Amino acid sequence: MFKITYRMVPPKDVVFSSVRRLFSGRNILSGPSIKKFEDELRNYIGVDYAVAVSSARYGLYLILKSLPIRKGVDEVILPAYMPVIVAKVAVLCGLKPVFVDVDPETLNMDPDDVERKITKNTKAIIMVHLYGVPCDIDRIVSIARKHNLFLIEDASQALGAFYKGKRVGSFGDATVFSFNFQKNLTTCGGGVVLTNNKVLYDKIRENINHLPYPSRIELIYRVVRILTDWVLTHPVFFTYFTYPFLRLLVATRLVTLREISDYSFRSVVPLHKMAKMREEEFVEMFGKRFTNIQAEIGLQQLKNYDERLKRGSENIEMLEDFIGKKRVLPKDVVPAYFLYYMFVDNVEMVLKHFFKHGILICGTHYPILPDLDMFSKYSCDCPATRDNAKKVIYLPFRSHLGVENLFRIAKAFNNVVQNKKMVYIPKKLPYRKVSLYGLAEDEED
Repeated sequence: MFKITYRMVPPKDVVFSSVRRLFSGRNILSGPSIKKFEDELRNYIGVDYAVAVSSARYGLYLILKSLPIRKGVDEVILPAYMPVIVAKVAVLCGLKPVFVDVDPETLNMDPDDVERKITKNTKAIIMVHLYGVPCDIDRIVSIARKHNLFLIEDASQALGAFYKGKRVGSFGDATVFSFNFQKNLTTCGGGVVLTNNKVLYDKIRENINHLPYPSRIELIYRVVRILTDWVLTHPVFFTYFTYPFLRLLVATRLVTLREISDYSFRSVVPLHKMAKMREEEFVEMFGKRFTNIQAEIGLQQLKNYDERLKRGSENIEMLEDFIGKKRVLPKDVVPAYFLYYMFVDNVEMVLKHFFKHGILICGTHYPILPDLDMFSKYSCDCPATRDNAKKVIYLPFRSHLGVENLFRIAKAFNNVVQNKKMVYIPKKLPYRKVSLYGLAEDEED
């Protein structure tokens, strides 16, 4: 029986064609695929302009730098729970972050708190669709229009999600998507800025055209990284090498299970370095151009991207059936899950229980932003964030998992969280108190 982990890598054909393409040596940096990728993305989302960038964080930086900002005076509203780098970029651009509380179920920004915290100095709102679940877009768009605020969609984790029949990424004045290594669509790093604003587009395009390309060594590192991740998380290799090795590390206390589970989600810049990072250092680190080979990797995945999302959604439905809990979202919301999250009271205990049963999962990896030292002067009251953010775990669900694997995940979850014992009964056996997917209650573990 194979061990299970969250496998966040591109399909096999994408991984190996990327390796072959890298060493072919032709049109690696510049080439026609960049423009084609941009056009495919803007048509996919339904906007007028697209600019491929080195990362979503740098795309956000370019958007904010295009605004007329009074440094140290103007404010930007953003959620208290999200990637740290987003708030850091706002600070580097001279804005004062104003953190708002989150919805206790989706962990997206609470529109009521957004309205409460608008002041005469508020310049913009950054609307984050966390984990691929669209936030309350209508409310936030209405608030932004009412107060004449610039609205940025951080849809880094939500490519392919829908809100009231429109794709997420088409609602704000500008949008950023991320194609980092763990995303549903990856280009070995990279991102895109989307907008309907021609003036903003021209400013960002001009800035991008003056940036250098990454070195060939850096590109080799990126492609080798996705190849390594693909190998280490392959079910056979993970079962007979990666998992036993990780168990040894934990048993000898060289690392903790939490450090292992968080490894894939570690920040590009460690928090202690991010706190001290200056704008010049940020630009030097992330101010690169998107490359032709990255565009080719992205185009290859876009061909069947919606199909892969659909398979992932079907797996989530099956997982929820097994667990006996369905997430209730507004009927007009269609998520594109980047991570499928659940709330538990004791994250460390749950991580250990899953690991003991051959399943490596991850607990919440985002800190509560107002509680960080680097944002201490922007601290605020956010009770829903503090109550729920530290209770999050992520369950594997990607399309490579079959029915029996999903059942094992649900069984582990129910055993430790709900104290509910389950056994898997293959459909070929005679029916006896079995659900649609072969779920039955039993007294034995």
